[in-house]
Amino acid sequence: MSRINLKEAFTKLSLPIIYAILVLQPISIWLYLVTCNISVSGAVQWATLILSIEIYRLSGRGLPKEAATLIFLVSSLAYSSPLLWLNLLYASYYRNSPIVKMLGIQEAIPSFYAPSDPKIWLRREFLDPDWILPIGVFLCSTLLATAANISLGLIAWRLYGETEKLPFPLQRPIADSIVTLVERGSEKMRMFAVSSLISICYAILLYGIPFVTQIFGYQMEFIPIPWIDLNKHIHPFFPGASFGIGTDITILAAGFMLPLSITLSMLAGSMALFFFGNWFLVSRGLGVFAEQWVPGMNINMSWQRSLLSTWISPLIGITLSVGLSPLILRPKLLLNMFRVRGLDGNSGVWRLLLIYIISTIGSVILTYALAPDLPVWISILLSIPWSFIVGMSVTRVIGLTGLLFSVPYVKELTLSTIGYSGYSAWFAPLYVLGPTCPPAEWCTWFKVCELTGTSNRSLIKTWLIFFPISLVCSFVMVARFWKIAPIPSTIYPGVSVFWPVQASFQSLWISRTLHIFRPDMAFYGFLTVSSLYIFFEVLHIPVSMIAVAGGCMTPLPYTVTMVLGSIISSLLEKFLGKKFWRENRATIVAGVSLGEGLVVMVAAGIVMIAKAASLTPY
Repeated sequence: MSRINLKEAFTKLSLPIIYAILVLQPISIWLYLVTCNISVSGAVQWATLILSIEIYRLSGRGLPKEAATLIFLVSSLAYSSPLLWLNLLYASYYRNSPIVKMLGIQEAIPSFYAPSDPKIWLRREFLDPDWILPIGVFLCSTLLATAANISLGLIAWRLYGETEKLPFPLQRPIADSIVTLVERGSEKMRMFAVSSLISICYAILLYGIPFVTQIFGYQMEFIPIPWIDLNKHIHPFFPGASFGIGTDITILAAGFMLPLSITLSMLAGSMALFFFGNWFLVSRGLGVFAEQWVPGMNINMSWQRSLLSTWISPLIGITLSVGLSPLILRPKLLLNMFRVRGLDGNSGVWRLLLIYIISTIGSVILTYALAPDLPVWISILLSIPWSFIVGMSVTRVIGLTGLLFSVPYVKELTLSTIGYSGYSAWFAPLYVLGPTCPPAEWCTWFKVCELTGTSNRSLIKTWLIFFPISLVCSFVMVARFWKIAPIPSTIYPGVSVFWPVQASFQSLWISRTLHIFRPDMAFYGFLTVSSLYIFFEVLHIPVSMIAVAGGCMTPLPYTVTMVLGSIISSLLEKFLGKKFWRENRATIVAGVSLGEGLVVMVAAGIVMIAKAASLTPY
């Protein structure tokens, strides 16, 4: 693989990435504040890449595909960096929120989490001495998490990308589109453009018109977002069950890349829990969900409440099974990973494992310094072995199905189960994977690099160069948005809706009113999935338990739409020919993703400009 050194990174990559940070980052921030949605993320990357390619072409110099790959991947900083500062801003909001004052826990919130003086919140200023400790803790934990994420991502790539060679089906369209845009092959470029145009037309109806009509005080919705909810139609026959169809065209296109057996396995997992499982609970009057359920309850509410009250414990066991069962059944995979002395030419697996352990131990030490009343063994268990297993589990599911899943409330469940009576540990920045899994994202990036002939080392170096720049710029921009208007407020309706809900959930844990973790159910979930995995593997039955587990953690409408995508893919394969379809479907999927992303980006930009104009004093 070719490599791009530090000098080349600055000279060839700096302008496009700085453009994404300075120009597209404000759009990302505004869209999050207005919708609490980061669906603009892909559009930021594609817009940056296309602009870069055209600028280099007009200047008479072609942009190498390796440089194009780095521009695409590293420009993601334009939307990921602001989220870090917005989380810090949420911490200050939480301390001063009505729910915290109502529960009387405001004074118990430690100063390392958010400034204690409420006047700072009212002044809307980051440049205050009381912010030094929260920002210092934030930067320290971010540094440790970055080291852990990259090292664990490289370990996962060594195991699943280079040793087991999982397909990572949704990374191939990204790589294919990068190569297509750079090389401009006539046939593939035509298919790329047509699929983008179709996606643009659909996305205008789905996202564009609803976004823009907000300017005039209307909400025109031609297609339900994010899914067509059929619950009210099935509840007379299956009380408690959920069913719907996802309306995002990129989810349908994702099914093009997956075999029908994989998407059907995912659908089986979703149906088992959220259709038949919830139906069984309500029809038998079992558990909290049966008490909370009412006829006509929508998919989103049914999914959240059944997950929190019933399925969260089995899903923890299922996550452990997904990570451990393949290694137990095929231990040679793990042994082969450690036999290879080099990774990407230099970094050995043992060295990467050492970096991961040191960085997570650093997180444990930081947590102990901030919350000495939390038993150290709990911090070690969550930060080192648990996070390692989750990182492996999530990456394996992505490598096989392309599906990203999460295990929410891991730290909260643990603190609640051990009967933790203090407050500091609820806010300490312990490195715990589950709700998010950055190492899995790094692993998908390494797959894109492999497909485009780009060095993993070049990616890591380039990202580390621009991450501090993006972090500083996003700090300035978030502070500016906060200065324009309070966050949350009517000017930023997204966080006005979602932050109070998030604060309520957080307070339920801290006030010790939620007791939902059941170790026996986690054990049964682990035992069931492990047994079925071994049974299907030994008898060579074409059912993917990894995909089933991924479906268990995904809202049902998404898996339904992916199955429809796989069915359409099978039909197109028969109509167009197997060879033609398999060579070109990645290009079509990439075009669909680009088209939708550009519509979201343009619509968000229009609305942001209109909102900004409405805030002027004249």
